[in-house]
Amino acid sequence: MTQPDPIEFPSAPPGRPRSRTIGARLEEARTSRRLSLEEVERDTRISRRYLDALERGDYELLPAPVYARGFMRSYADYLGLDPAEAVMSMPAQLPLPEGLDPMPGLRRMPSTAIPAFDLRLAGIVTGIVLVIALLLWVAPRLGGGTGLPDLPGGGGDEVSATGGIAAFDPGTTPNFIGADRATAIALIEDLGLELSVVESPSATAREGEVFQQAPEPGSLIASGETVTLVISQGPPAE
Repeated sequence: MTQPDPIEFPSAPPGRPRSRTIGARLEEARTSRRLSLEEVERDTRISRRYLDALERGDYELLPAPVYARGFMRSYADYLGLDPAEAVMSMPAQLPLPEGLDPMPGLRRMPSTAIPAFDLRLAGIVTGIVLVIALLLWVAPRLGGGTGLPDLPGGGGDEVSATGGIAAFDPGTTPNFIGADRATAIALIEDLGLELSVVESPSATAREGEVFQQAPEPGSLIASGETVTLVISQGPPAE
């Protein structure tokens, strides 16, 4: 469905770029309430750098468009503005952050021609696979273990998790999809990560369940970095 053109608010000065009109409205509403970005961040759990980017219209600093619109909806609602009008005031085509891949299921793979089948190469590959399989089968019976060096972050290095969150390697982003709000937030706090929450209706996820996240599960992440959770508000209104 084609998204409508951004709405010009009556108080916006004539000729002001549309991408900054809603930002000025956000800043005006916040300052009129004598709120700092730090206070808004504490109440909304949206990173202050994202709040500042929304006010300045620097959409290229925001995560993927679905999260950017979710931040806008939550921030406008917090300030008493109309969330729907605020979202429609954003550009129809939001920029993607540098290096961000499309979400799973939306990725388009380039069309490639299937190379000619090489029987000799296939035989070599099959032989290598059989040798590795034989080593993995024999090594534990000769002295325990697989006989192969341990890979960093694998095996016993995994961090155990509960409440619907699977075990994950240290330094990587856990898979919060399907977990409930309280469990996901508690784990993020335990890991020393920053949290940003977006609430949105979902036809498939139950209320209070995480159904999208950024970064993606398994991505490298360091203490202090932000994890964004999209949490279901239940089915969309009819």
